[in-house]
Amino acid sequence: MPLGGDAIKTATDKFAQKTNIPDFRASEGWLQRFKNGYNIKNRKVCGESLSADTDSVEPFKRKLNDYIITNDPRRFQVYNADETGFNWTCLQNNTLASRLDECVPGRKVNKENVSSILCANTDGSHRTKSAIVGKLKNPCALKNLMNKLHVVYHNSKTAWFTGDIFVDWFKNHFAKK
Repeated sequence: MPLGGDAIKTATDKFAQKTNIPDFRASEGWLQRFKNGYNIKNRKVCGESLSADTDSVEPFKRKLNDYIITNDPRRFQVYNADETGFNWTCLQNNTLASRLDECVPGRKVNKENVSSILCANTDGSHRTKSAIVGKLKNPCALKNLMNKLHVVYHNSKTAWFTGDIFVDWFKNHFAKK
C-alpha cells in the first residue's frame, strides 16, 4: 500500500496524543528530519509486478518462440492486443521507502474505471473494433448513442474483461470474416 508523508504525520500526531506528549505537531520540518534519520525517500511505485503470474512467463516465451521458428508467420499475421483502463479514482503512485530502493514493486489496486482492449496486426493493415467494459449495462452518458459507437460496449461488475466478454469480442469482432 503506497504510503505518503501526510499519512505518517497524521499517525504520529495521533500517537503523540495517545501517549500524552504535549504540544507535539508533526510538521513538514519534523517529517523531513524523520525521513533523513531513517533513510526514507519518496519513490515511484513501479507497475504491477506483485500481481503478475511470473511462473507462467518463461514457459510461454519458449512456446511462442518455438511457434515462430516452426511457422514463420508474416507481419500481417502477427497481432498485438492489450487491455488498458481509464481510472478516475485511484491510489497515489508514489510512496516513502528507503533511499537504497530504486523502485518499489506495486500491486494491482481496485479503482473506479472502464477497461478497453485495443488490437491491430504488426503491419497495421487490420485494426479490429475495440471493446470497452464498464460497470453499467446502459450508461446514461451513452443513452441513444450505443448503436453509433465505433467500439463494442460490454458491462461487468468490476468493469474488467471476463473470459466471456473476451470470447465474444474475439469471435464476433476480431475473427469476424
